[in-house]
Amino acid sequence: MLSYNVIIGALFGIVLVVSGPLAEPYAIEKFADDLKSKAIEMPGELNPDGTRGRPEIVISEIDRQESAQRWQKYQDGLRYLAIHAVALSVLGLVATRGWGQMLGGIGFSLGTLTYGCGIAFGAVLNVPELAVFAPMGAVCLLFGWVGLMISCFETKFFARAEPTLV
Repeated sequence: MLSYNVIIGALFGIVLVVSGPLAEPYAIEKFADDLKSKAIEMPGELNPDGTRGRPEIVISEIDRQESAQRWQKYQDGLRYLAIHAVALSVLGLVATRGWGQMLGGIGFSLGTLTYGCGIAFGAVLNVPELAVFAPMGAVCLLFGWVGLMISCFETKFFARAEPTLV
């Protein structure tokens, strides 16, 4: 389980790098296209001679705020992915064999997929239904952190040293 946790943590790191800097221009373009699709063409002002001026493209403030919130959710999802990729790798490096490794590995893996990735990809794909899984993902992440704590208590690092007589 130790090496699996490090490998899965590394895979989450790879997904983070691909989803972050490499996919960010696509995400920005997607958000801009979605915002442009909500634009409304308003007729131009009436000129003194009775003709209409150039029409204006108007995007409501509500649509702009919704787009900004989606961008923030995308960033939050990537942040959670980064934090828990590192946590999963650290869990594998603790080097214990026990329930803590298994509980932590499963918790961090499922939690990161359902919480972090669900929030980020739901924002990019404009599928808010993916946020339904966020509470379940948060509970899984909680189990991951508990597993990391159990693994740390199982290590000899936290074990008491025997007193030696000099």
